[in-house]
Amino acid sequence: MEKELILLTNYFPYYKGEEYLEEEIDYLSDEFDHITVIPTMVSPSMKLTRDIPDNATVLDLPFPQDLKDKAVNFLKTAPHIMLNRRRLQGIGNNAGSLNPYKWLYNLYFEARTDAIYHDLIHSGLLPENNPDTQIYLYSYWFYITANLGTKLKYDYYGDISIPLISRGHGYDVNDYIKPFSFLPMRKGMLSRVDALYPVSDTSSHYLQKKFPAYSDKIETRRLGVGKGDFQVSERDPMLIVSCSTIRQLKRLDVIIDALAQLNASGYVFKWVHIGDGPDAEKIEARAKEKLNADEYDFIGRLPNKDVRQWYHDHNPSLFVNTSESEGVPVSVMEAMANAIPVVASDVGGTAEIVKPKQNGLLIGSELSVDETAAAIEDFIQMSNEDYLHYAEGAYQTWKDLSDSETLYTVFAQELVEKGMK
Repeated sequence: MEKELILLTNYFPYYKGEEYLEEEIDYLSDEFDHITVIPTMVSPSMKLTRDIPDNATVLDLPFPQDLKDKAVNFLKTAPHIMLNRRRLQGIGNNAGSLNPYKWLYNLYFEARTDAIYHDLIHSGLLPENNPDTQIYLYSYWFYITANLGTKLKYDYYGDISIPLISRGHGYDVNDYIKPFSFLPMRKGMLSRVDALYPVSDTSSHYLQKKFPAYSDKIETRRLGVGKGDFQVSERDPMLIVSCSTIRQLKRLDVIIDALAQLNASGYVFKWVHIGDGPDAEKIEARAKEKLNADEYDFIGRLPNKDVRQWYHDHNPSLFVNTSESEGVPVSVMEAMANAIPVVASDVGGTAEIVKPKQNGLLIGSELSVDETAAAIEDFIQMSNEDYLHYAEGAYQTWKDLSDSETLYTVFAQELVEKGMK
């Protein structure tokens, strides 16, 4: 029997983001006969930016999601939902109260999903479900893509034998960082997916406790990083690196202000940030104001494989992550795979891989500039012997917890087995 995987993404393989699928999809292609990738947030102007395996096909439909498109889709689809008593009851049950924010968020969420779903089924491009094919549905996020997966399984295919699984990362499962600690349609999606796989134990335990009726569906499945590269920095000069989208959530202002303190204390360093984003201009202006021109560099976004090559070529001394929210940050795993010790904010599942006295230092979630500066200073002043200990610990953590070959091989095989029950 042919094994057909439908992979639901936000952008991949277009545009940017979901870089970690670049590795995972190769392992999926080894286990499935064919993969249909359906990106759900692609505008007509976006270009393919990532390679996909020979046995994968991208369903090339535009689903633009800028503010105007979202408003138009909402106005088209929301009235039909509001006239459907069953769906209104579902929205109310998932709101859990009369809070209008929760009701409206659920309605928006359902309407946005419906708009994508209707375009998709009317395209005629979805794989056929026939006796010679076992279809699998894999949502990369526990958000719109997972909601779309439930509609494909139950409404379009109408086949309960189709396995539907979803990963959960950060924004899509950590509702406590949202207004009213709320994310839409949680119970509805949990009741209809076969498994939800958060990437951290922290998120898994939180969700199991919050939704005990579905705790047996929730298990951690970590993301991974391949191709370890053990080399120890000379720290002369101290080369500090960060890698993330440049936006408020990532709090790069904390790194800049901490480095300004170290500059005032006479320390010599170079900070390089890899990535771009909506707040790039503001953050670069802050760096220009507070640091000397030779102390920092913004090199923009690099493809995932080029980030690792940059680490190899430049041998950074320290990786710093000051994000306000995380699952288990793959950027930290990438640094550890190159034997780079880490200073990171203690948020989400970060503490599951960053271990003080072993591979790095944690700073509190309040993101104190003084604490961040002190942590970086510790690595500047550290003896070569102690620094080697941290570098070896970082590399060993990657081998033990984040090696993609082990993680993604097992994950792909486990997914196949769900269709054999």
